[in-house]
Amino acid sequence: GVVVSFVILFFIICLVLGYLAGKKKSGEGYFIADRNLGTFTTTATITASFVGANTLLVYTAFVFMFGISAFWTFIGYMVGFYIFGIFGVHLKKRADTKKYYTLSDYFQDKHGKYLALMATLAVFVVYFGALVNKYIGGAKIMAEISGWEYVTALIITASVILVYLFMG
Repeated sequence: GVVVSFVILFFIICLVLGYLAGKKKSGEGYFIADRNLGTFTTTATITASFVGANTLLVYTAFVFMFGISAFWTFIGYMVGFYIFGIFGVHLKKRADTKKYYTLSDYFQDKHGKYLALMATLAVFVVYFGALVNKYIGGAKIMAEISGWEYVTALIITASVILVYLFMG
């Protein structure tokens, strides 16, 4: 019904935005915004990347299972983001000067190929886990609000995201 129509409209809007963004931007513009983001926009982008199905599903489960003591998880994240923010200011200046594209570029420049490889593997493991979590969470939410089977919701969600990325 109405909910499915909104979901389909949302997917269409995402695809149109991906197409339009892909037409206007170079590779550097699409992936790192031509290095023109300010501190607030960069912080908002990192936060938006972090908040998602993990936050909605996993942390809700933590609170359900462990009660108020799960709050310490959020304290840990706040401290971690604060420390990263201090490092991030230094990293952004250096990345703009040295033209880094990834965190591994920084580690290779400062510490060599071995540490860059370790950083790449660590980032891959963390982001792969988060990505799988977001696909599962997104598909579960999509199945719940649309009435679609979980596998159907997963395939549709993954397809829209992949098409969006390829168009971008």
